[in-house]
Amino acid sequence: MSLNNNFIIENIQDNKNISDDTKLFYLLSTEQGPKFALILPSVLLTLIAIIGIPLNAGIIYVSVRYRNKLNSTANFLIALNAFFDLLQLTHPFPFFFVAISSTNFIGTFLSMRLLIPALFGIQCSLTCIAFTAIDRLIAVVIPIKYNQVCNLMERVKV
Repeated sequence: MSLNNNFIIENIQDNKNISDDTKLFYLLSTEQGPKFALILPSVLLTLIAIIGIPLNAGIIYVSVRYRNKLNSTANFLIALNAFFDLLQLTHPFPFFFVAISSTNFIGTFLSMRLLIPALFGIQCSLTCIAFTAIDRLIAVVIPIKYNQVCNLMERVKV
């Protein structure tokens, strides 16, 4: 006995026990083709990434270009965080490709392979933010000791 798709869709929409996400997943995966519900968020996220990537690259460029003048741990950590954020901003591009190509969904293995740089960037960015917070906390709580350590590290560097 084959079930009619319209019958299934009506039952899914009327069933209160099924979450809205499951309903959306089923409705989007029943037919191939471009879906506005997938294209709009992917375009918006990709536009944000296209703006964010050059801005983060600019922070890295300024940090490398003026590394002699910006010679502190905070500046190094900010540049490192910008690099990890740049990696994290690669995540919308696979989503954009899948939405535009009318595939709608891809397998888990391919998805994970495409998102490894973004996942790495997210985790490292969070760690870098934590280290930056610790560095700034030490600089505020014990500024004299912090300056002594920074001056000592500056002398060792030369």
